Amino acid sequence: MSESENILSLPSCRSNLFNPADSYVRTLGSKRSQTTVENCVRNIAKILGHSSYDRVEWSKLRRSHWQKILRALEEKGCSPSTKNLYLTVFKGVAKEAWSNDLLPQSAYLKISSLKSLKFERLPKGRSLDLKEGRRLLESCFNGTTKGFRDRAIFAVMMGCGLRRAEVVSLKLANWNCVDRSFSFIGKGNKERRVYLPKNLVFSSCAEKPPSERAEMRGVSFYLDLVHIFLNSLS
Repeated sequence: MSESENILSLPSCRSNLFNPADSYVRTLGSKRSQTTVENCVRNIAKILGHSSYDRVEWSKLRRSHWQKILRALEEKGCSPSTKNLYLTVFKGVAKEAWSNDLLPQSAYLKISSLKSLKFERLPKGRSLDLKEGRRLLESCFNGTTKGFRDRAIFAVMMGCGLRRAEVVSLKLANWNCVDRSFSFIGKGNKERRVYLPKNLVFSSCAEKPPSERAEMRGVSFYLDLVHIFLNSLS
């Protein structure tokens, strides 16, 4: 390894020491965010010469290491948003190390002064119009239990504006039958309340005959939310 490469690599440490990277991941509010950031930390550790981030000596982190990370991301063809994500993680780990007296303040100030990339892109995808949404729901309705499930998922997503991770984690306990709303913890660890449109009808598994209930238990979405359908499409 050349002298310049050695400067831009981080030394190893004993795995039983406090790890600011792991501590930073645990401060995040949602499991999805933790998984995303943990993948970033793992890739940063690899770029800096380690197979695992729990053995990196993060107290030796310096501003110059970001240049090596940025070059590696550019070689992979990563988008500006991905580069900014890695910069946020890089700075977050540095702050966690500094907060626990592992990183000198001078090194932390230099890292915290790094600026994110400025960019602007057109949004990906497009919104479905009413006819396209209706055709999507009708294509799911094939008379099977899984067809009901798929139709329910898309109906709730389009009717209530839910994200994928939000709709698949809904439980019966999230449902308020009085005001026809769902309350749940969404992105950013924020509690949300969304209301079911008037043309959406909801019923639970308890309202079904025992024979149908047993069949529906085999489909994950029907463990709590069983039968949501659009009565206006009949």
